[in-house]
Amino acid sequence: MTRPIDGVEVNAKERIFAWLAEQVKLRNPRDRKPVACVMDGERALWNKLLALAPGIMCILDQFHVLERLWQAAHCFHPEGSDQAKAFVTDRLLRLLRGEVVYVIGGLKQMATKQVLRGGPLSVPPQGLCGSRPGSVGTVPLPH
Repeated sequence: MTRPIDGVEVNAKERIFAWLAEQVKLRNPRDRKPVACVMDGERALWNKLLALAPGIMCILDQFHVLERLWQAAHCFHPEGSDQAKAFVTDRLLRLLRGEVVYVIGGLKQMATKQVLRGGPLSVPPQGLCGSRPGSVGTVPLPH
């Protein structure tokens, strides 16, 4: 995402996050309002955002949430099965109702208590749900 502009090499990530930090300061100068940012799950992006705008709530976008839910579903149910579809549907609806902590806790519990398809679960460094302990927040949805 780095490219030359008027003969000067510009890092797009640096530029967009600097702009975002500036906007947060302009719109929330006293830090009284909660600030949230929805983006994909690339850890480097989240780290960059938190470095430039500390205290901002990072929210994984729905497309990447679904990707993780399907990965988890296929640990417990065959691909393309009705059980996998029901697994994803149930957890997505619960997430949309703000039950983030419960869904993540349930996935962790399932991973330790059940025999997984294909042998032991290979958990990525960011965890099954892409979160670190203490990093999960919920956003209330309008009724």
